[in-house]
Amino acid sequence: MNKKFNKKLFVFDMDGTILDSNEKLPQKTKEALQLARKAGHKIAIATGRSYKDAIRDLKENDSLFDYFILNNGSYLLENNKKSFQYFGSVHKDVVKAAKEKGIETNSFLAIHCAEGSFRCFLGDVPV
Repeated sequence: MNKKFNKKLFVFDMDGTILDSNEKLPQKTKEALQLARKAGHKIAIATGRSYKDAIRDLKENDSLFDYFILNNGSYLLENNKKSFQYFGSVHKDVVKAAKEKGIETNSFLAIHCAEGSFRCFLGDVPV
């Protein structure tokens, strides 16, 4: 078989998967990722987090990852290029409807983007 097709892409969630309960990357996991990369495999993170929030918890280990799939799939970052690919936006009517429902149910609105996560209270009771 052609060795080119023996390479794999390993994709991991962060919370409770690649990070432990203290939001740290365990040493054994780091070593396993390094071995996989040394064997020529690609490693990716898939998370609902923004890049800023993901990097905060990965700290100096972000170089272990070839790709970051961020904001629930809205952004793709190829780590060595440090450039984002953007996959669409939410129509303003959807945001308006979410805001109205949040006010009605005393909830908050969270918006996740490349720069970070933004939250605002919409009802009477802060969460």
